[in-house]
Amino acid sequence: MTTDNPQNQPSQEQITNKTTQISPETRKNDPGTETFKELGTPLSDYKTHSLEWLWPGRIIRDRLTILEGDPGLGKSLFALDLASRFTTGRPMPDGSPGIKGNVILIAPEDRPPDVIKPRVEAAGGDPSCIRLLSHVLTINPTTGKERATPFTLPGHLPKLIAAIKDTGAVLVIIDPLFNDRVRHLNRPPPQQKQL
Repeated sequence: MTTDNPQNQPSQEQITNKTTQISPETRKNDPGTETFKELGTPLSDYKTHSLEWLWPGRIIRDRLTILEGDPGLGKSLFALDLASRFTTGRPMPDGSPGIKGNVILIAPEDRPPDVIKPRVEAAGGDPSCIRLLSHVLTINPTTGKERATPFTLPGHLPKLIAAIKDTGAVLVIIDPLFNDRVRHLNRPPPQQKQL
């Protein structure tokens, strides 16, 4: 390293000299010795695809969309309103055209008979077009008995994929993506008031 380099970083000349000293045999056996010129794929090699929107400008088909915010802001209610719109093909909240299709809903924190279904009906949705997947039936290998276990990712991903194929769902809602215990661990500690 040079003394006139305040960040104590090698110069471009030192980097070039070091990379040219590596033998061809070492390059073949150790992918970590490749230079940057040999890495990556030119962007021009990719075929351009147009986006297919479920809700123009907001929700792209076949992509992840996260609705995030503090508790109590109405995220779950809003998600059920969207689900209801998709079940009937009604326009989106901004007036853009809606798409009719089935929905898969994973909402373990809300009860279906007195929270989820009444909200869907109040929003004008068709409950028969929503498949609830909050719990999955599993078989205990020791006893052979079935029991309902909460849906988890990635553990139940194959069941989710099967449900999407079975229903032809256009929308999957996971509410919440993380349970409260995980959410509280990731949240910064509350600031204390100055006296």
